[in-house]
Amino acid sequence: MKTERMDCGSVANGRLATGCEHCIKGGKMVLFVTGRCDTGCYYCPVSLEKKGKDIIYANELRTSSKAAIIEEAEKYLGYPYVWGGSSPKTSFDCSGFVSWVLNHSGWSVG
Repeated sequence: MKTERMDCGSVANGRLATGCEHCIKGGKMVLFVTGRCDTGCYYCPVSLEKKGKDIIYANELRTSSKAAIIEEAEKYLGYPYVWGGSSPKTSFDCSGFVSWVLNHSGWSVG
């Protein structure tokens, strides 16, 4: 299997999962809810920074309130993907959506 560096900086082995393809195109937000797990699988993909900790990340930005992020994000369900979009008036692309949601749920990410 060939390892390949993607434009976003991540590394992939082989074909990406469908969910990952949607995320890269801006169709999804990755919400990491907790690193706590009692299973202890040897192949756990969670980074050491997150593993075993009760922390929340939205597209790799740490947050303290998943409820606020989800509440804000759900307001825009059904909005179409628009390249370069960054507000409800223009609709959203991936980074525009994530920035809007985080900036309107208690964070300032620019």
